[in-house]
Amino acid sequence: MNGKLLAKTTFEEHVMETYRLLGPERMSTIGFFQFMTLMTFRLFSRTTVTKEDIDVLILETGIGGRLDFTNALDRPLCTAITRLDYDHMDLLGSTITSIAGEKAGITKPGVQMFTSSSQVPEGLVVIRDVCQKLNSPLQLVPPFVDKGDGSLKVGIGGGAHQFENAALAWAMADYVFRAVKPQGETVPRQVFEAGLELCRFPGRAQIEKSAGNGMVFYLDGAHTPYSMECASRWLSQTVPGNEKAALVFHCSPDRDAATMLQLFREMNPEIKLAFFVPPSTGINAGSKTYHDELAALWNTFGDGRQGVCFRSGPIEFKKHLARLHSEEGLKHVCVTGSFYIVGDALKYWVDGWNVDEAFS
Repeated sequence: MNGKLLAKTTFEEHVMETYRLLGPERMSTIGFFQFMTLMTFRLFSRTTVTKEDIDVLILETGIGGRLDFTNALDRPLCTAITRLDYDHMDLLGSTITSIAGEKAGITKPGVQMFTSSSQVPEGLVVIRDVCQKLNSPLQLVPPFVDKGDGSLKVGIGGGAHQFENAALAWAMADYVFRAVKPQGETVPRQVFEAGLELCRFPGRAQIEKSAGNGMVFYLDGAHTPYSMECASRWLSQTVPGNEKAALVFHCSPDRDAATMLQLFREMNPEIKLAFFVPPSTGINAGSKTYHDELAALWNTFGDGRQGVCFRSGPIEFKKHLARLHSEEGLKHVCVTGSFYIVGDALKYWVDGWNVDEAFS
């Protein structure tokens, strides 16, 4: 809220109050994301009622689109669809066209929609068609171009794809400011530029040096083929090629792990050692043999690759990394495939990282 994490006591209060209001019977019928969405609506509606400086709620979908629980909001100021990719295919469909149709379910009659002018062409056709049917204005936003002269700084980093996201964010913010500010009051360009430069997204194109032993962690929660392509390209340009590095990977069983690992391998051929580690939360962890299967898949790529399944828990894995660092000179660790495994890296393996400082 206003750039700061909620106080733990505030978060707990709203979680428990939402639980109490639902009651055990209804709680037994809903999932985690449903519950968190309800809790979020309650929190921000209460905050608005008590006038605690909330003017705009930025609400990101979960699975995105027609079936999303956030779609209960029927009159947002505006909506946007970022780059389409093969994601949540068990719910959204197996083609970009079907996924686009579901994602476009957030479109509201007469409400401004934004998407990138570089949107996947077959998806853009669907989005345009839905907007026309609902009489919703559609703005195609050109990606920013990195001129390489430092004229535009995007704090998230990670590659050219972030300039596409940054342009969308800029266009939406400008639209919203015009909607909520007094007529005639404008927001200077420097404010937008500062916002992009100061923006942080822990777990996306993040580099952290562990205070304990100096190991360097490269973290990106990429979990679709396109995002893995972007993350792999960033890693290939960032991780030193003359020092020993390893991959730590987990992705949900419904993801296209084969394509994602192949993309990583093609762009980072010098990284041979890979660990396949279930997330400590147990969420979307797969079957007991799932990570063995991922390791076996990595080994089929050949060229001296070594895939290892490690399921003894995050603390034991940290000790294992420390041994590899001291005995075999492992210095760089790439963690990707899921925000769950990136979360474990930040919580357990990177000494000195603090979530509150990251958002300060």
